[in-house]
Amino acid sequence: MVVIAMFQRHQNGPGVLPEALEAELLRLRDDYRPTLRRLACGDYSDLVDLTGLELSLTKILTREARRPAPLRRVRLTELAMAMERLFPELKPWRDMQLRDAERVALAKTIDGRRKSIAS
Repeated sequence: MVVIAMFQRHQNGPGVLPEALEAELLRLRDDYRPTLRRLACGDYSDLVDLTGLELSLTKILTREARRPAPLRRVRLTELAMAMERLFPELKPWRDMQLRDAERVALAKTIDGRRKSIAS
């Protein structure tokens, strides 16, 4: 069974998603189309939908990662890259989220150092 699963996984070739995964990602893209359109214009105000989309993508990636490696339908790097290709509008928002997290972490570090110097 493992050999069959490995063969089926690689018979499509690299960079090709299984139909079920591709359909699920395309359905998400359709469901969040208005949000993605606003995001492409630089409107980051719809945090509820953006967070929901990000959570849905994370669940798909996590679900696939939890499968034993020989039974995975696609390599995780290929799935992540396919998500990046299908949702390019998310990159600026993700970058902004990362910068905000770095800013908060830096502020905490600086505050901790100030407190230790003051003591």
